[in-house]
Amino acid sequence: MGTHSFSFADFSWASAVGPGTTVLAEISKVSETGGPPVHDLFARDLAALSGMRRAAAGDGTNWLSGVDKSNGYPTRYVVVGDTFLTLGITPGDDATTALADGVTGAPATIGFMYLVLLTGADGDAPQITQLMSSTLTYQGDPIQAFATAEGTRDLIKVLVDKAVGFVADMFELAWEAGGTADLGVAAAAAANAADDAATAASGRTTFLGPGGATVETDVWMTTGEAIGMGLQVVAVLALLSLELLAKQMTGYVRVYNTTGEALDVSLAWLDADDRYAGPTGTEFVTLAPIGPVWTPPWIIGDRAVSYAGWMFANTDKLARVAYVLRIAPTPTFPGADVMIDIPNHSDNSLAAEIGAGEDYQGFWEANHGKNTALCATSTGTPESPYQVRIATNQVSGTSPAPADGRVGYQYQHVVVIEPVA
Repeated sequence: MGTHSFSFADFSWASAVGPGTTVLAEISKVSETGGPPVHDLFARDLAALSGMRRAAAGDGTNWLSGVDKSNGYPTRYVVVGDTFLTLGITPGDDATTALADGVTGAPATIGFMYLVLLTGADGDAPQITQLMSSTLTYQGDPIQAFATAEGTRDLIKVLVDKAVGFVADMFELAWEAGGTADLGVAAAAAANAADDAATAASGRTTFLGPGGATVETDVWMTTGEAIGMGLQVVAVLALLSLELLAKQMTGYVRVYNTTGEALDVSLAWLDADDRYAGPTGTEFVTLAPIGPVWTPPWIIGDRAVSYAGWMFANTDKLARVAYVLRIAPTPTFPGADVMIDIPNHSDNSLAAEIGAGEDYQGFWEANHGKNTALCATSTGTPESPYQVRIATNQVSGTSPAPADGRVGYQYQHVVVIEPVA
């Protein structure tokens, strides 16, 4: 029978959105003007996720069976109105060789899994967001029966079903984790939901292949650091049911990379009285350059835009929300700091500076309260032809939450790193 093991690994904290032409035009305009379009940018997918959260949760029975029309591989999906949540696996060019020959050393990557959200399917400009992605690896003895086109399709069908079980359970556990006034507790619960769902989905599985061939393998959802942090989609789900404090201020931020090189972004400094959900502390999230991502280009386009996001809240009605994001230097980009301050009794302020140093709290202290406009821009030099833009939906008062419309002190910020012609 041999030894066989498949693993879903390297879950990504970064998301991606396409098609690139329409996305680039939208975020460029939004970052220049600020105001309600910033809210709308967040509301498109967060409201869709809010409407999807119960339909996609449970044991996976609500997920319908589909086929990727471009390659014939099985998919599973949930539909609510004109919103689709689809999970698929695309094998790599070397998948059949690895299955035919076996893999004796380190696990070999044989494909990738993607979870995508299609919004506005009935409209003129539908959008695809890659919410979650991971590599698929194999390690073990040869599996000749599955090393054919037909066998690979049978293999992917079972693996897609396993991945759907993981995602559906994660949705269920994340929803159950909500209902707290403490953002930190909810974010931790989201991380636990991802870990628990990964554990439940892992284990021994029987694969049925062409001609009735069967093989037993281990299938693992690798509970590595990315899952332990609480995947972005899971954190959002857990936070949708927060019982907000009377004057709780909530800030969402997204950082988009519209350049041609990979950029590392992190939460560099956070006021001690605040809580957050998103990538852990100073851990960098690598944002891919504009171009192909793990979701196949015939689905998302070949110029997808990658981004990372965080959510922040104060711990009591007297505290402010204050933080600094860091975009790390590269050989052609001197790095940048972005400051956001949401005080309790005055206008919010923001700042961006290319080439800023690493005194992150000092950067906040030097800039908070100064620029209370909707936007700010910092431009590089001829040797570093980039600019960083930041924009917000509003600088004071209440507004509807982007996920479910509840009125509160809700602020959204968009950060765009872009080349200068």
